[in-house]
Amino acid sequence: MSFRSNPLSASPTRALTLQQYLLLHSEHESLRLSLAAYPIDTLSSYPATTYPSTPYSVATAAAYDADARKLHDVNQQIKSALTELLNCESVRGDRLYRAWVQRRLMEAEMELKEGRRMSAGGGRRMSAGDGGSMEGFGEVRVEEARA
Repeated sequence: MSFRSNPLSASPTRALTLQQYLLLHSEHESLRLSLAAYPIDTLSSYPATTYPSTPYSVATAAAYDADARKLHDVNQQIKSALTELLNCESVRGDRLYRAWVQRRLMEAEMELKEGRRMSAGGGRRMSAGDGGSMEGFGEVRVEEARA
């Protein structure tokens, strides 16, 4: 198959999984930006037992925790979608596309590991620019990807 063929026409499973990944990636970026927007003093600046008692701070910390859990869930779904994509025969047979999927999978796994490390260590603020980027996606554009 040629480099310029459309990945959405390669196989129905591959097309559906790629679309799922792209939607999840969009949700992932939205959650990361949302988490980065929280004021620092509402996050892990305080030990868990000494959070400020103001309703706004407690509510904000709870909202941050909920968004962090959502981000973890989205990362799990991304990992699952990328693993499924990696198992598609058309991806296995395409060295460049397979390498792109493997890089994204490794990024997702590293972010999940970092999330576990942060939650075990009391947490810290994540910046919007950390991991999970679509950098390199141009190698496998939807309209010009290898099939």
